Amino acid sequence: MKKFLCSILLLIIITSSINAQSCDKIAVVNMSKIFNQSSKRIIASKKIENEFKGRASELQFLENKLYEKIQDFKKNRATMRPSERNKIEKSILEEREIFTNKAQIFEQENHRRQIEERKKIINYIENIVKHISRKRKYELVIDSNSIVYALNAKDITIDVLNQVK
Repeated sequence: MKKFLCSILLLIIITSSINAQSCDKIAVVNMSKIFNQSSKRIIASKKIENEFKGRASELQFLENKLYEKIQDFKKNRATMRPSERNKIEKSILEEREIFTNKAQIFEQENHRRQIEERKKIINYIENIVKHISRKRKYELVIDSNSIVYALNAKDITIDVLNQVK
């Protein structure tokens, strides 16, 4: 009986020491905080803005032109001949369709570019997290936004932020 109790006690001691050691090998990192404070994100945002600035101006011009044409039509339609009114209505519908198509294409391409740049930045941040984790011999790194509670996990967010900036 004594041997059995000693065996159980020894097993508990070994298990608790393994758990204590494994807690030292877990870290957390706040990826969204790092992403939002990254200078690369700001640079990428300005890059995309400059890349699409000309097209955005063109769309704004087309929208203003269409708006003016619609306002002019509303103001003068009562005095127009039916054939002239039909011609202008058709023209407005065509211009609206052209504008809508260009705006949709613009939005899709802008969104695609934002996703591309976001992926590049996230990959860059993940590489830094991996580098720090290997250097400090962490076996597991978890995004702090996806856990509810972590007692003994080391937070490496500031260390990653220092290297990202």
